[in-house]
Amino acid sequence: MVRAGEIKWKHKFLILLITVMIIAVDQMFKFLTSRLEQSIPIIKDVLHITFVQNLGAGFGTLQGKWWFLVVISLIAFAVTFYYFLKTRKFFLEIILAILLGGILGNLIDRIVFGFVRDFIDFRIWPVFNIADIVITISILLLIFYFWKEK
Repeated sequence: MVRAGEIKWKHKFLILLITVMIIAVDQMFKFLTSRLEQSIPIIKDVLHITFVQNLGAGFGTLQGKWWFLVVISLIAFAVTFYYFLKTRKFFLEIILAILLGGILGNLIDRIVFGFVRDFIDFRIWPVFNIADIVITISILLLIFYFWKEK
């Protein structure tokens, strides 16, 4: 006989596979693009693959504040993971699993390399990566989710 708690943990584990897949794809693309010696145009003057070592946070803020960014990332991870474990709402679990993937994708870079590896270059926006996209989308989904809950 399967207990309710076992089902809950199997369910959570399966959803956390989303987190693992996001981390794997993010790290794979970062690995591949970090070997580039020059920018590669995908759509000339619109979208390029350009490897950049980001020593700060978004839009060039907090340059050189490695410890601060690592601590903030660890706190964001801990809070997100806590709520992931506590919630029983499927859509919220998915959103939080996606957010965890983005947080961990950039946190791995900060801890291993001392910077975040960015590579998606739209030329009119700072260079970013898959983890950044995932974080942005999950935050927008959280805003939408809580807006709809009210």
